[in-house]
Amino acid sequence: MNLIRRYSSACFDPLPSTLSSAYTASILSLLKRCKTIRSLEQVHPHIIHKGCEQNPFLIIQFLSLCIALSSDLSYPIAVFKRAIHPNIYLWNTLLKGYCRHSSLVNSFSLFNRMKKFTNASPDEYTFPPLINKCANVLALREGQVLHRSIVRCGIETDVYVGSNLVDFYGKCKEIKCSRKMFDIMPVRNEVSWTAMLVGYLNVGETLEAKNLFDEMTNRNLASWNAMISGFVRFSDLRSARELFNEMPEKNAISYTTMINGYAKAGDMVSARMLFEQSDEKDIVSWSALISGMQCRSVKPDEFTMVSLMSACSQLGYLELAKIIDSYMHQSSFDLKRVQVAAALIDMNAKCGNMDRASTLFEQM
Repeated sequence: MNLIRRYSSACFDPLPSTLSSAYTASILSLLKRCKTIRSLEQVHPHIIHKGCEQNPFLIIQFLSLCIALSSDLSYPIAVFKRAIHPNIYLWNTLLKGYCRHSSLVNSFSLFNRMKKFTNASPDEYTFPPLINKCANVLALREGQVLHRSIVRCGIETDVYVGSNLVDFYGKCKEIKCSRKMFDIMPVRNEVSWTAMLVGYLNVGETLEAKNLFDEMTNRNLASWNAMISGFVRFSDLRSARELFNEMPEKNAISYTTMINGYAKAGDMVSARMLFEQSDEKDIVSWSALISGMQCRSVKPDEFTMVSLMSACSQLGYLELAKIIDSYMHQSSFDLKRVQVAAALIDMNAKCGNMDRASTLFEQM
């Protein structure tokens, strides 16, 4: 990066600890205000000028923000290379970025470099991003290699690592391995239980999933939603609705799952009733309702479409706006009606399609 090269030749005397702490605090304050990569690039020279470039804590915060704000890893890699003696926490931060934004091959390559060039052994924060990466791409063999490394490091039963292994084997449909991992965990949390639950559902074992769900003492929203989604997936709407009614709290996912299930089953009355009951009507729930209406040749009314366009406007989803716009023009809606035309123009404008919004305005 040009910004790094510009200051790479600068040398700084070691700072007194009190002064270094003051600089660190002030730079952390600046970092908290950074919302873009550009703003980080403006803070970076301050880090270098104040001689804080080798401050592990500060650089970890900086790398974490780089990774969160952009999928381009070139900047965080360049910053990482400036660290003279990167510790395990710095390696873990960069590895997390690779697992999020790069390929499995590149992530493993960095992992192997880390083992070669650092004196510290991989820890309980090293493996979860890699395991999760393997789970997402169903890389069973690579995940099993990681599992053996985890055993050698003696952290197999760590609740964070163990939960990720349960999830990994469940997604790869190795349900016996998933259950074995679950059973040897001395401590389990809601994530562990939910991962095992989802694993059973992933292979179609709804009875085992329900038995496990009944055993759970601390159910969270994710576990309730997972069980309901499993019932819906296998067309058991009666069990799904019974569980839905028992939920101590519900969110948009809970309602959308049930709406989608009823819509696919052709029960648009129940779908519409649940939709009206939901306090959190997002784009996904609207789409589930509209898709169900289209599949069953039930035409959405003008009020429904205007409400959908309003929701789309608030969230700024351009692709959905294009789909709605196309549907409105292909259907028999009267686009000259003021409320319909106004909603179309507002939706396109707020979703970033100003050319389309201007054209519609001219046609009014």
